Amino acid sequence: MKYFEVSLALLVVVFYFLLGIPAIPAAAMFGLSAFVLEFYYLFFGIAVFNSLSIKSMFRKASYYNVSFGKIVASIGLGVAFSIAINGSLFIILKLPGGLELLTISTTTLIFAIPIVLFKHFFKYKGISLFYKRVLYRLTPVLVISIYLFLKELWNLEGVTV
Repeated sequence: MKYFEVSLALLVVVFYFLLGIPAIPAAAMFGLSAFVLEFYYLFFGIAVFNSLSIKSMFRKASYYNVSFGKIVASIGLGVAFSIAINGSLFIILKLPGGLELLTISTTTLIFAIPIVLFKHFFKYKGISLFYKRVLYRLTPVLVISIYLFLKELWNLEGVTV
């Protein structure tokens, strides 16, 4: 699943940089790859953050080692990631509603950062793979969301970036 996730993220980045070329239908491909990445986090977030395969995701025995808090956190983070990707897509393609989506997701992710950092460094002393995976995924999504959020706010106020 990791290779699928990384390849989708690379496709999103490649098609983002191709948006300026009018001969290539990059907007459609950018939107399609971003939506696939969004649905990946939305529906398979519980498996992604707990490093479960697609087959084992539907087996009850796979969750015996996973605590209830990690299951709730992975579902919540999957939803927040998908909203952040969707909001970023709306902002980049200049569709209405992108700022509201980024407000919801950025606020959620900003509240999640101290919890994840505290649990990773103080409670589990850096040995929990769950929180390590969450931090690796949370950091780029949060940085891009905050950048696009601030850029859109400045554009609404007339400040040039």
